Amino acid sequence: MDINSEIDELRKPVAQLLSLFALFMVFFACLTFFNGLDYDKLPFYLKGITIIELIIIAISLLQFIRFIKFDNNDLVNKRKLKNYAKFLTIINVVATYNAMFAFSNVFYFMAIQNNVDLYGYWLLYVVTMVISFALWSLGSILVWIELPRLQKYISGKTKSFIGLGLLLVSQFIYIEKIIEYILVPDIAESKFAIAVSIIMLLGNFAVAIEWVRRYANFKIHVLKE
Repeated sequence: MDINSEIDELRKPVAQLLSLFALFMVFFACLTFFNGLDYDKLPFYLKGITIIELIIIAISLLQFIRFIKFDNNDLVNKRKLKNYAKFLTIINVVATYNAMFAFSNVFYFMAIQNNVDLYGYWLLYVVTMVISFALWSLGSILVWIELPRLQKYISGKTKSFIGLGLLLVSQFIYIEKIIEYILVPDIAESKFAIAVSIIMLLGNFAVAIEWVRRYANFKIHVLKE
């Protein structure tokens, strides 16, 4: 078994492609500065989330470089290998969600460019997405990953059932998106952007759960857990 090849399944290249997409969206949002938007007029909340997005993008892109090389001895002491695989999975999931945030924020940059501050709508969408993504991630973990400590108290079937319930509940974000589509002023093709984001959510959720599934497979086939 080539451990490094197995790690590469988690390390690259999908997360980096998503991060490049997120980076493109950040650059696209910044084009507003060349079309009449003064940096001083950009609200702190958009500056802050953009910085967070860039940090996540940088960390994700750096994972393309193989900083750690494993050998078969690492199968004896699995702690380092397991922690690295877990770290990569977390970065991949966060990078996947980050691409969605980067895309959605473009519209709010354009709104500010048109002298409209939609902070209330922005806060609603951010809180909704964070909660939805957290529920989806937790549900994915419960469905795909064996959790011996938890399964001392509940059966594997119950764990999976709870996970499926969380996956279902996380879809409440579509209700928020529909409300957002109806209520948000139609500025700079906002209706179209929201409609596209609804479609993108489907892919976003699918990719996120796939990362968890890959980690679960890694635990089974490589770590033998």
